[in-house]
Amino acid sequence: MVRARVDRRFAAVVDCAAGGRSPTCFARSPGFRDRGARGFRLCPKGEDMAQFPAGLRYSRAHEWVRSEEGSEIVRVGVTERAADALGDVVHVDLPTVGNEVVAGDACGGLESTTSARDVHSPVTGVVSAVNETVITSPETINSSPYGEGWLFEVERAEQSGIDDLLDTAGYAGLMEQ
Repeated sequence: MVRARVDRRFAAVVDCAAGGRSPTCFARSPGFRDRGARGFRLCPKGEDMAQFPAGLRYSRAHEWVRSEEGSEIVRVGVTERAADALGDVVHVDLPTVGNEVVAGDACGGLESTTSARDVHSPVTGVVSAVNETVITSPETINSSPYGEGWLFEVERAEQSGIDDLLDTAGYAGLMEQ
């Protein structure tokens, strides 16, 4: 049985069944007061999973898209949740500049020491740039998934599918399911 003592900042020490103690961070789920201890869920790096960078659009496959107003170029990356689930990224396979990508289709891959996952393009268009940094230093995806760990840029097609992606609130709701 696992019991957690929670302080006001939601950091906890877990008493495990074997009698040991392990420092762990928990995030408060919406409605946690109604659910007691079950209202807490494990949260990587102690961050509140209900908080995601504003201004991004998200796919159900855990990719994000950042677009600048007035620009047809969008930047694509994987969410922190996807990076944490994968573990330490050791190899990155990205689409080639000039290749067409289709929203929802696999166009690359990420490998860790224990698993691998496809990267799906969240939008339709033509790849206009790839992030060479993540190819030479794949760990950047884990350390900065919304910043320096972006994967590639796409010049959106007219029917790119960007409007079908989730906003921040929609993605947070998906993570609560």
